[in-house]
Amino acid sequence: MEKKITEEDRLTIELAKSNKKIAEITMEKATVQKDLAEAYFRNLILEVYMKYGLTKNHSIDAAGNIIDSTEENTTTTENKA
Repeated sequence: MEKKITEEDRLTIELAKSNKKIAEITMEKATVQKDLAEAYFRNLILEVYMKYGLTKNHSIDAAGNIIDSTEENTTTTENKA
């Protein structure tokens, strides 16, 4: 005679498989959304740098101030002299 699990257990396994698949799809969607947000952020930063003529020697602080690292090095060197 063939042994078989109960219908309730079989359905519970199927539900768990479905929940796992939903979680995988949700994770894939979140990864895509994260990648899109990262691309948007990088593009926005590039646009701002181009708008203000900034280079890799510049940074922007939280208050929106443009910081030129070459000027900081020059100022620091001048202050030491």
